[in-house]
Amino acid sequence: MRPERLTMIIAAGTVALLATVAEIFGTPQALRVALGIPLVLLLPGYVTLCAVLPQRELSLAERALATLGGSLAISTCVSVLLAALPLGLSRVSGATTLGIGTAAVAVYAWRRTRQFLVEQDDIRSLRHNQL
Repeated sequence: MRPERLTMIIAAGTVALLATVAEIFGTPQALRVALGIPLVLLLPGYVTLCAVLPQRELSLAERALATLGGSLAISTCVSVLLAALPLGLSRVSGATTLGIGTAAVAVYAWRRTRQFLVEQDDIRSLRHNQL
């Protein structure tokens, strides 16, 4: 596994929080759309995939399909749940819920991936010392 995945997880969580802040403070529509599309279509699935499978190396096609499918499923579930609540489904509530949820899962995915990388380094050093 590549350590660059940790950087990608941090970037995904940061973009999710930026999309939330952009929606809450009413920034220009072009910026909200540019941050909102990845928030709905890519980021939730990617960080969830990294959290669930930190050790698994997937091909680019497998990772892309799992990311897109997971993101669409998560976004749909969040939308249905918000619509059922008294708060209701709006742009702000959807962006806030998806953004904060994605950032929270990104923190968990970062911790799990980092722990896996540390364990891999420990195992490699033990094998090297035994030889």
